[in-house]
Amino acid sequence: MMHRSLSRISLSRKTTAALACLLVTISGVVTGAAYAQEFECSVPGDKRYIRLELPGQVHLCEVTVTKSSDGSRRVTWYANHETMFCSAKIYELRGKYENQWGFSCTEWLDTGGIDKLSERHRAILDADLKARIQAGKQASPPYRISGVKAVASNPLNLAEGTLALQYFMLDEGESVARDTTHVIFDDGSEWTSIAELDALSEYIDPSSEQDAAVTSALVYDITEAGVLSVNTILEPTANPESVCQGNQSLLVSETDVSAHSPHRVLCKN
Repeated sequence: MMHRSLSRISLSRKTTAALACLLVTISGVVTGAAYAQEFECSVPGDKRYIRLELPGQVHLCEVTVTKSSDGSRRVTWYANHETMFCSAKIYELRGKYENQWGFSCTEWLDTGGIDKLSERHRAILDADLKARIQAGKQASPPYRISGVKAVASNPLNLAEGTLALQYFMLDEGESVARDTTHVIFDDGSEWTSIAELDALSEYIDPSSEQDAAVTSALVYDITEAGVLSVNTILEPTANPESVCQGNQSLLVSETDVSAHSPHRVLCKN
């Protein structure tokens, strides 16, 4: 696979702001570790969570089993070169739990989007992620990648497409993650860095209908032309007990980021 060197294009309009969470789902905010995939497997008296952690605590990716009873975590498989290895192994392990050991397994919502990427886009993610892990170790202060969210215009397709990789990073000594979103165009033979957006929430327009501040933003979809769909969580100033969710589309190019749709917000108690 050929690729061009990363051309980091910082388009942040303000100073980098930390996200209030690592992942945003349709129903709300999930804090803590970000899992690319997760299965809940149970038999009477025993429940376990099989997880694909990307990146892992030590390796590029790790397949782990965590017991619900005591929270103990065991790494069953790991890889340092290709994350597809971990994806294959998590399904293999789930099959053993169901077919050999009598567990019933339910797949949790794939909040990371990793499993929807084509093999080619997974290879691009692997190269980009490994470079960022190494950069984090050498930074001052050091930081680690705590989670990844990926969307592609052609998921599970080997055709050319546009890819958005949102990384969540924890600086040494900090407890709140910051984020950066790498937008990439892949023509099928080589890939090109289009833009890198620090603090995605900074690009979202303030809500015109609600007095609410954007606290987090997560990539949701991207088109071939680089229109990035972003889901948001907002905190109402007047009524902090309300829950506000929103969505806005941004047109991302090599030179600019502009609103492609209004920031639509819905709040409910």
